[in-house]
Amino acid sequence: MIFPENFLSGADTRFEAKVVNPNIFDVLIERISYKFYLRNSLISEEAVSGGKTIVSHGEQTFSFPMLINFFEVGQEVYTILQSSSSLCRFTGEIEVKTEWGRVKIPFDQTGRVTIARIS
Repeated sequence: MIFPENFLSGADTRFEAKVVNPNIFDVLIERISYKFYLRNSLISEEAVSGGKTIVSHGEQTFSFPMLINFFEVGQEVYTILQSSSSLCRFTGEIEVKTEWGRVKIPFDQTGRVTIARIS
């Protein structure tokens, strides 16, 4: 198989999500385990360490880097990334440390994500 020099086999991407603490106490995000889907295609399944405290009634934005290999995810995902937005699903579990101990909080969010290209 011959690939032209300008053949695009993958993309470095980043998904950002805001975590809100509605409690009257601070929480320390220790770990976030997640799966990220574009439409029905699994893009990434990872776990990242947090190490960030979210103050009472505060919020923190987390960035999730993803390397997308088009050979693994297929033509459909490549086509999705050519559009300006797509349906997505972000699901997983956040492990937090509170004054009362460690707690695991499941999450499952579905919505539309904007696709922006950085040159």
